[in-house]
Amino acid sequence: MSLKTPSKPAVPREVVPVAEPERDATPRDQPSASSAPSVDRAARIDDMLRELASAADILQAASDGIASLQKWTRVGCAIAELMREASHAFEVTKGVVSEPEPALRALLASLVVQHNTVLGQIDGVARDALRGGVNLLMGDTLTLAFDETGTSMLAMGGSVCDAAGLGLAPLAPGTDLAPAAETVLAALRAANAVLRTQAQTIAANLATVRSRQLFFATLQSMLDVSPSPTRAATTSEEAANSLALATRQAIATSALALAQESQTSILRLLNRSNFFGQGS
Repeated sequence: MSLKTPSKPAVPREVVPVAEPERDATPRDQPSASSAPSVDRAARIDDMLRELASAADILQAASDGIASLQKWTRVGCAIAELMREASHAFEVTKGVVSEPEPALRALLASLVVQHNTVLGQIDGVARDALRGGVNLLMGDTLTLAFDETGTSMLAMGGSVCDAAGLGLAPLAPGTDLAPAAETVLAALRAANAVLRTQAQTIAANLATVRSRQLFFATLQSMLDVSPSPTRAATTSEEAANSLALATRQAIATSALALAQESQTSILRLLNRSNFFGQGS
């Protein structure tokens, strides 16, 4: 006995598609109110980076200026040591002969001019450290906000580092260099110590500003790669999409089960018809 497969399989019941939940176009198509804080924060971070870059430029100019001032104070110390030796030689020569050589007098006068020239260079370097309207080598103070809201502030005070501020005074022509040389040398050494301390302070402040720059630059890059709030789907929308997908899968499974059950029923009916026909 052979069973013939019906020419037309049973047609499953029509599946009525379930309407997907309506989506709110606001989060995707229109900027929502929640995007405003992110935009404002990005703008504040941009402002912070510009301010930090300006502060770093001011501190770098001061650091370079102090390095140059230290070189000039070392040159001044060398000149002061020559003053001491030349004045000693002048006193020795004066005790031996009634009239010292003109060359020795000219050397002493030249050393006085060189000392005053060094002080002029120190004044020029201190004035040239001006950046962005702030000169830390002329006693200005740099105030910088260290967070986006401006509640954390850092005030970096400078000091007057010109010749007068460092305690250095010019020498008048014809000055007796025997006592003056020791005074000038001690003043230059003290000025060099002050500059060394000031250089350490500025270097520490510059390192702090650089690290803050790196922090805000990293934060800015994170905001740039993060998804825009105007395109991010809401939680309710994602839940509705998930529910719709699960509903479609359930309907498809039910339709397949109904079709299989219909096929089985037809086969059973044909089997029974053949059985009764054979018995008769």
